[in-house]
Amino acid sequence: MTRPIKVLAIVTAMETGGLELYLLNVLRHLDRHNFEVSIVCTGRDSNWYKEELDELGVEIFYCHNSYFQVGYIYKIIKLLKKFKIDVVCDFRDDFSA
Repeated sequence: MTRPIKVLAIVTAMETGGLELYLLNVLRHLDRHNFEVSIVCTGRDSNWYKEELDELGVEIFYCHNSYFQVGYIYKIIKLLKKFKIDVVCDFRDDFSA
């Protein structure tokens, strides 16, 4: 049996909004045997969907992205290596390449 594909979604915050609700709906219907999803919030530490995300087994990390991009990039690289992330989906508005 193969290991699940590890996905890291990057958002500003998990507050109410179109993107956040879209991501939550995807997570609700995702096959958790084949995909393991974690979320990085780069802005505020608020999480309106914490209870449901906990039930879905989604781990949340907070990694503030200020104008000091080097520090942020270093933290993200550490997460990618530590958790052996296969796919990154960056949903932020600027620099979301």
